[in-house]
Amino acid sequence: MLDALNFVKGAVAKKDYVPELTHFQIKDGRVTGFNGQMTLSSPIDLDIEANPKALPFVKAVNACKSQIALHITGAGRLAIRSGKFRRYVDCLPDDGLMTFHEPEGEDMEVGDKFLVALKASSPFQGQDASRPWAHGVMFRGQSAYATNNICMMEYWHGCQFPVPINIPKNAVAELLRIKQQPTRVQMTTSSVTFHFEGERWLRTLLLADNWPDVTPILASGAQPKNIPEGFFDVLDELKPFLEDGGRVYFEDGMISTAEHEETGTIIDIDGINEGPCFHHSQLCILNGIADKIDFTTYPKPCKFTGENVRGVILGMRR
Repeated sequence: MLDALNFVKGAVAKKDYVPELTHFQIKDGRVTGFNGQMTLSSPIDLDIEANPKALPFVKAVNACKSQIALHITGAGRLAIRSGKFRRYVDCLPDDGLMTFHEPEGEDMEVGDKFLVALKASSPFQGQDASRPWAHGVMFRGQSAYATNNICMMEYWHGCQFPVPINIPKNAVAELLRIKQQPTRVQMTTSSVTFHFEGERWLRTLLLADNWPDVTPILASGAQPKNIPEGFFDVLDELKPFLEDGGRVYFEDGMISTAEHEETGTIIDIDGINEGPCFHHSQLCILNGIADKIDFTTYPKPCKFTGENVRGVILGMRR
């Protein structure tokens, strides 16, 4: 039971503005959660029908140390009992208001590199309210795209998507938490449903697919070179000493946390040329993704490449 609840709890709304979005629906041997954008559903070994408050129900079941017994009280609450432990969870009435979206649409292929592409792209998702199309991962053609307005990346996964799908950030997080390759995928013009082993599924609304054409940016004529050995270790060592808005400055054979000589924290590293300045956290995103980069194009976008990956990162003004 707990396994099923943990699968669906990611589709529970955090705020109680709409009560239906913070409750599970247990019906016909399935438990389903819906937060207004995403639905998660799983079979559950229960022969009751109830709409319990989701998070208290999960906590109660998690606290049970022995066999669990459940029943609906006269007051309409779900009673959970296990040994000496008892918990009563509020439920919404079965008045037909909890109607969750079901899987729909045509089947499509996502390829065996879908999860790899999603994981590689997820750190690059944006948060800029003026660019809602960037708040997720776009699958278009044979590539996945993501940008946070400072870094942009393309991951080539090799599966030809018939139409673009822009998966929102919270659904990306749940797909990575589930860590399973979908067995089947359905899609409409506004939603996509991922089916998994054990008759479980995740359905989410899609973001707008009005991504700009980023090919001219990603296909620049830059010549990335191997990232200097120990580069990301140096960034990690500098992290506790960051100042000046998290900037790091490239000097001749060193990286510094301050622009002026004999200030800040400096670590020597071969292969670094004087000039560029970047936000520390944005460079760190490239760790495990990029193995080559061209810093010589700074202050213009600097191109990076990796296994099945290409992208650009913008520096900061000194």
